[in-house]
Amino acid sequence: MLEWPISIVSTVIVIFQMLSGSIQCLSVTNPGGRLAGTAGVILASLAIPFYFAMGGAWAAFSSKPVERFKFMFGIYAFFLFLCLAGAYQLYRYPSHLAEAIWGFAVLLLSIAALYMQHRGMEVEKRELNIP
Repeated sequence: MLEWPISIVSTVIVIFQMLSGSIQCLSVTNPGGRLAGTAGVILASLAIPFYFAMGGAWAAFSSKPVERFKFMFGIYAFFLFLCLAGAYQLYRYPSHLAEAIWGFAVLLLSIAALYMQHRGMEVEKRELNIP
């Protein structure tokens, strides 16, 4: 059985994620700020499974799904690094060309992240026999 532990730590992580999402949405005209907000969302998205893994929530899964989780964790850490690099670059050396390039990169990465999440959820549904 999978459980979502309600605790102060998980609540603070979710609040940080929502705050970062708000910053992301409010920074529509500031691409560097939008990338920094996106980095906060990704950081919180990485903190939740890490917190659950430390609490034993991955015990319900065999070793193959756990390896997949760790691989995806690495992919999202790479996305986090790219968002921070983009925010730094746009803060230090702003230009319209850089904004366009980072905007296109973020669009492609968002599509990739949504596809990976969908594919992972489909695999989990099959493994856990969820209709």
